[in-house]
Amino acid sequence: MDTRQSKCLLCPLGCDVAFRVKGEAVVGPEFCAAAGPHSARVCARGLYGADLLMHPQRVANPFVRKDGVLRDASWESAVEALGSSLRRIAVAHGWQSVAVVTEPTRSTAELEAVDRFARSLGVGAVSCLFEPQDWPLVAAEDSDGVSAITEANCVIVLGDPFFSHAVLAKDIIDAKYTARGNSLFVVDPRRSNTAWYASEHVQNRPGSEALVLACILKALRASGKIGSGTLPWLDAADETSLLAAAGIGRDVVARMARAYADGAKAAIVVAPAARAVHDVALVARLARLIAGSCGGGKGCVLLPSGGNVLGAREVVSKGGWTSAPALVHGIAAGKYKALLNLGADVLCSFPSPALTAAVRGLECVASLSLFRGEIESASSVVLAGASWLESDGSAVLFDG
Repeated sequence: MDTRQSKCLLCPLGCDVAFRVKGEAVVGPEFCAAAGPHSARVCARGLYGADLLMHPQRVANPFVRKDGVLRDASWESAVEALGSSLRRIAVAHGWQSVAVVTEPTRSTAELEAVDRFARSLGVGAVSCLFEPQDWPLVAAEDSDGVSAITEANCVIVLGDPFFSHAVLAKDIIDAKYTARGNSLFVVDPRRSNTAWYASEHVQNRPGSEALVLACILKALRASGKIGSGTLPWLDAADETSLLAAAGIGRDVVARMARAYADGAKAAIVVAPAARAVHDVALVARLARLIAGSCGGGKGCVLLPSGGNVLGAREVVSKGGWTSAPALVHGIAAGKYKALLNLGADVLCSFPSPALTAAVRGLECVASLSLFRGEIESASSVVLAGASWLESDGSAVLFDG
């Protein structure tokens, strides 16, 4: 029995994971012998993620649709069927009528290969299906590493990283208890796992995180931590209205601002859940403004959910890829005749009867998948995909 080691890409922390292999079968998880990122800690999702490799819904071999039914096929016949369909569509409508979509848990090398493939054919669109909160979080703002949390005197958390990035729990708890007087503020409308450990749980109204951060900036200005000549737009924001809209009190905002500004080391952690934060890009920008306005030792940690979101950001930005909403609009409008789903499921990501009908009406739909999903029900060719545990490649992890 062999032990294989890899990286977990269920989130961007890139923890080391290992699993026991007997022949071609994964027997079970194994702890890594060598200390890796985050002291070789790994959450339950990562530890038992290898079980998914043998899941009953795993796509283990190619399928080709015949007489309306997906039937087992060889790789040669499946690839030939896909190639024949694409050639026919290209002759009739041009390669601009073909769209390609993938997702950010692919390795950077795989995403670059998708980019080269799309460019060589001259397809009409290539897109990456980021989680709705991930792209606006990382598109314009850079993040400090997890080391910004270590031994911080004050940590302000927006979201629930104990659920989404569980291995950070020890870093955040250790920061709170490193020294007497250290504080952990959690801004979250819900009574979350992270909020349970908070020195103070700030229960704002859902979607008002940007207002809370604007109130902190106002408090920093009032206390003299931010000069009167900087951020002039703050003067136009009415603090009473902001507080009322966010559903929080002036006193708790003052305590957060004072603890963050006076700490020798402090961090703001933004870990938004999917569709839980309104205007994630604005929240990220305000968090960075707070960190940059309070002098040295202040950090801003922006935590996306996807494993290789940062690597995907580089490829997508450099290649000028089409945004996912624009791609979906084009499909619904009948702009494309063929859709290639490389690890992504556009029907699961954007569920709607209109999009489902539009995808089912395409002349060719093909998917490269780990598991059977909605897109397979509309696909004429299904190819078996490999996970990051089964393939080589690099990823841009959160701490590099």
